Amino acid sequence: MKAFPEERTPRAGTILLIVAVCYFVSGPLVTDPASMFEEKWRYMRALSLIAAVIMLAIVPLMKIGQLGEGPLHDYAGLVQRCSLLTFYTWVFTFLLD
Repeated sequence: MKAFPEERTPRAGTILLIVAVCYFVSGPLVTDPASMFEEKWRYMRALSLIAAVIMLAIVPLMKIGQLGEGPLHDYAGLVQRCSLLTFYTWVFTFLLD
């Protein structure tokens, strides 16, 4: 028994690939590049760097926690919440100013 009896392939994968490529291409683009050099945004440099370093450390830990019965398997939820806390703290700090 075939999953797709009409020999048609699903298009969801292609659509998701296009969306992912568009996200990566739009990343370096900003709407107002002059505003990022204003003095009022200078304090965000250190906070952004700290958040980026924390997230770079947490992503591999999250992957290790997903691998079967690895050393972080029991703490995968805690690691995930730490990443969310870091991200939302950065976002709210940015929004409150």
